[in-house]
Amino acid sequence: MDIKQKSYLSLHFAVFLFGFTGILGAVIDLPAITLVWWRALITWIGLIPILYLTKELKLPRRKDFLTFFFIGILVAIHWICFYGAIKLSNSSVAMICLATIPVFTTICETLINKNKWNRSDIFIGIAIIPGMLLIVQNISIQFQLGFLVGIIASIFSAIFATLNKKAYYQRDFDADHMDRII
Repeated sequence: MDIKQKSYLSLHFAVFLFGFTGILGAVIDLPAITLVWWRALITWIGLIPILYLTKELKLPRRKDFLTFFFIGILVAIHWICFYGAIKLSNSSVAMICLATIPVFTTICETLINKNKWNRSDIFIGIAIIPGMLLIVQNISIQFQLGFLVGIIASIFSAIFATLNKKAYYQRDFDADHMDRII
């Protein structure tokens, strides 16, 4: 299998897992905060041995720790809002709200990273709005609340993606600055 086929397979698997996450969120009968807590704990328990075996388990520098901690809090809020949107409406509404992430990412990157406005992203964002309004206008109040919480999840996703990108490019990847714990 060549690199292109492997990349496509990985992408399709990621999309499947992402969609499956929404379905599981609807099926699991826990509140959103509890669901996110258990999801994070299970991921942490599963990831630590993998990172240990691959010798990739590293701690960030002290000054980077607070940045990544803050980004982690934003990720948690995003997931709480995402699963909250599922609980308030359904997984389809929550997943559709994620279509607005590119719009909010463009806004965040312009405001936070001082990038120029990306005209194609703005155009795509404007093209998304009529479709979103078409979906929202015929749904009940409860689903509209789920839609609103889903949009908030998208905003937090855009913020943490932008801050993560900024933190990644500001870091000095010199191995001397990494504190290995294994």
